[in-house]
Formats: sequence, structure tokens, C-alpha cells
Amino acid sequence: MIELYRVCKEYSNGQLALKDINLHVPMGQMVFLIGESGAGKSTLLKILYKGEEFTSGRVLIGRVDISRLIDYSQLRRRIGLIFQDASLLPHLTVFDNVAYILRAQGASEREIRYRVEGALNVVGLLDKAKEMPQHLSGGERQRVGIARAIVTNPPILLADEPTGNLDPVNSLKIFQLFKEINEKLQMTMVIATHDPRVHQLRKRIVQISNNQITMDTEPSNLPMFGSLVL
Repeated sequence: MIELYRVCKEYSNGQLALKDINLHVPMGQMVFLIGESGAGKSTLLKILYKGEEFTSGRVLIGRVDISRLIDYSQLRRRIGLIFQDASLLPHLTVFDNVAYILRAQGASEREIRYRVEGALNVVGLLDKAKEMPQHLSGGERQRVGIARAIVTNPPILLADEPTGNLDPVNSLKIFQLFKEINEKLQMTMVIATHDPRVHQLRKRIVQISNNQITMDTEPSNLPMFGSLVL
């Protein structure tokens, strides 16, 4: 569970990034953060993975108050991160890019193969395991990035504008993939995007405008837009 209580973020120059953010994300829920660039979506995500400190309020992840943590590394291992740029290592194959974090954690080669093949299968790229990143399409590279984020089976997945570099067709495919992963693996997901078409996925949507939450709509209250067309 992710819980934010009256969270504010103000920079040293007086610029306000977030104001009185109250947000509860139950375990296993998928939430889209929508809003214009500069609204505060990325800042909120950075606070969750300790990329930035918040000025006031409380943030709890799994009922742990992160402001009281001296060592955040253990909690960060429970969070998968996905960004607009997949940032794959160009000299490594798809398999080795996904395996990188597992090797850094000292996993056995047997476990690495099992986990990496499982993650690549989830994103539909098992047949690309031996390919180099430069031979992949933009959508495929982002799928590798997703596989890398889920390979350790983290309970929480955070994504910041994950389709910002993709065309509309591939963007919708990536969003559909997130939905499938959420429903299959029950990962708690918070995905920041400015793409309004996420309404089609029938998931919870939280809108941030002028650094505040201005709308929080559960799936049952979302308007119908028809089926997702890929």
C-alpha cells in the first residue's frame, strides 16, 4: 500500500511542486497520474522512490514511514522503475540487460535464467533474448525496460511517462501490457502520463493540476470510451 498524507514539496527558491497531496493506493491497484507537463506528476513519483525529499507531510510505503528510514536500499529493492527512455546498455544483449540487476544482487545463474526468461515471456520478447538493443524498435526497447523492472518481482511498479517516446499505436500497446501485468502479477502500479487515452483502460485515474490533486476517479465511475483499439 502507498499512502500520502498532506504531502507538500517546495524548492529552495520558493517554487511549489506539490501541495497537500492525499493519496492512498491499495495493494495490487493500478493508478494513472495524468496532467500537463510541470503539474507535479514526476515529482510525486520521485518522492516515492526517494529520488527527491518532500517538504512536509507523511509518506508510507507498506506502512513504513519513509521519512524515518536511514537506509532506503532495502525498500527501494521492492520498487520497479520505468522511465521514458529505457536506457538499455548498448553493449549487452536483451537477456543480459534484463539480468543485470539480478547479477548485481548475486543471484545464481539458474535463478537468473528462470527469472529473465519469465520476464521476457511476460512482455512478449522471449524470442529477442539474444538481440542487441540497437536492433529493436522503440516499443520493443521499452518492453525490455519493463521486463528489467519486473524481473525481481517487486510489489510496486512506478513508471514516469513510459510512452513519451513512442507513437500512438505502440503507446496503447504498452499501456495494455501494463494492465495485463497488473492483473496477472498483482503489482501495485502508479503510472504518470499526459496521454488522456488511458481512460480506455478502465483503471483508476488521478489528475494533478497546479500541483494539487483535482480529480480522483475509480474505474466504476469512468465514462465509457469503447474498447481499446490496438
